Amino acid sequence: MISKISIENIASYKAMTTLETDKKVNVVYGLNGSGKSTLSNFLYQLDTPEYQDCSVEMSKGTSLYVYNQKFIEENFYEADNLKGIFSLSKENKNIENDIASTQEQLKTQLLEEEKEQDFTNAERKSIVTKRLKACGITWEIKQEFTGGDRILEGFLDGLKGNKETFYAYLSNLSKPDLKPDKDMAQLKADVEALRGDTAQTYSLLNLLGFDEHEIESDPIFEQVIVGNTNSSVSALMTL
Repeated sequence: MISKISIENIASYKAMTTLETDKKVNVVYGLNGSGKSTLSNFLYQLDTPEYQDCSVEMSKGTSLYVYNQKFIEENFYEADNLKGIFSLSKENKNIENDIASTQEQLKTQLLEEEKEQDFTNAERKSIVTKRLKACGITWEIKQEFTGGDRILEGFLDGLKGNKETFYAYLSNLSKPDLKPDKDMAQLKADVEALRGDTAQTYSLLNLLGFDEHEIESDPIFEQVIVGNTNSSVSALMTL
């Protein structure tokens, strides 16, 4: 059994305080803050550095079993939805704590995903808004240069009735590396020269004929020529 407890330099025990007893059963009582919990915590964890100035004397073979708040915290688990009801075993407490920690991490992850989704939706909305604006601008340009004389209107067949179709067509065109050297007035003049009222018609060029290959069908080439092997031109003759 315990015969002497000495506590110093911890919590409310600034000076050395000693409790000596020769009884098997002892009751320690006092006001709140008087040091009862500090005493039980010391007995619960004797080897903790914060109790280095404290000591306990007890008979050989004595085992300490302390049931206090620290023991409850380490060995029992109290579910938030079941106040006052505890689950036994330290393992269960650790598992429950791991579950609670994982649930918090999951909640944090879901919040992050929700933020990412909100950002993605905002970006998509921004893209849609910008696309609609671009459709409107290109449509205005189209109307500006196809109205009136309508000289260039023929190049937009099938694209004059829908802004989206017109914009999609323009978006798929290959963009030139250099700025065109002709303005709209010059382009209209070129088109007018090709198919306007003052357009000039040019006759097509005559096809060129080449009949020389027909010589190979001449009957003379069907004759077999046999030459003298001693002739100076025999090497040029084909048998």
